Amino acid sequence: VMSMLDRLFTQFDIACSDVGLFKVETIGDAYMCVGGLPTPQVDHTARVALFSIIAVKTANNTLVDDEIPEMGHVNIRVGFHS
Repeated sequence: VMSMLDRLFTQFDIACSDVGLFKVETIGDAYMCVGGLPTPQVDHTARVALFSIIAVKTANNTLVDDEIPEMGHVNIRVGFHS
């Protein structure tokens, strides 16, 4: 589990930076980031929505276990608030 989360969250960190969001923290298996902080962004909601789409696609392309591909790919749910 830890290996999978590390691989997944590393990709989330890249996407978060690329979209211009601020990573707040990870809480267990939860990843939290925000838009519009620390610098205000008029399009923060669109950035968070874009990150959400990228995160789901990234998870769907991440193997649960690199050594046992038959276990399939990660599925996540995403929520955001504005």
